[in-house]
Amino acid sequence: MVLLDGSKMSKSKGNIVSPEEIIAKYGADTARLFILFAAPPERDLAWSDQGVEGSYRFLNRVWRIVHQFQDLVKDGLEGTDYTEAEKELRFQEFKAIAKVTEDVRGTDGNYGLNTAVSSIMEYVNAMHGYVGANKTIHKAVALEANKNLLKLLAPFTPHITEELWQKCGFEGSVHARIGRKSTNRLSSSMKSNCLSRSTAKYATA
Repeated sequence: MVLLDGSKMSKSKGNIVSPEEIIAKYGADTARLFILFAAPPERDLAWSDQGVEGSYRFLNRVWRIVHQFQDLVKDGLEGTDYTEAEKELRFQEFKAIAKVTEDVRGTDGNYGLNTAVSSIMEYVNAMHGYVGANKTIHKAVALEANKNLLKLLAPFTPHITEELWQKCGFEGSVHARIGRKSTNRLSSSMKSNCLSRSTAKYATA
């Protein structure tokens, strides 16, 4: 059920929101993202114009960071001698993959789509944090970061992710790259590394 100002949306009450107007102003991806992020599927959704605007701003941040990482690729370093900052970025990346995979698969029929989106937002913050503090990056790290971001976000916002996938020059369609295999790319060693890193952070806090 969709609520507006605490009441169920209804034509008879005249308190409906026009999907056409939202899509015309913000795009379909923004509407999808807001609905999926605002509440889990089993709960009522409280409509919020501020929430819609927040989703629109987030997608603009995604657009900017993907382009920034692609710019870094042009002068990207070769090899795998990653810096501590790059290792931390990859840790946040793998953590997001693990969390989104878990939430999308669901537990006992409960799907945490809103928390999956939240994990992606945290990863985007980590990407922005990297660019703000570093001027260079290994090419493989930057490409991997963009590819995985777009694959994680594609089920939620299919249009912008496909456009960015093509602009990045990645092969095929992003929607052909997602699914059980692509959302479970963490090897057992990567999962163990994420777990140990998380445990160490809490232990030293």
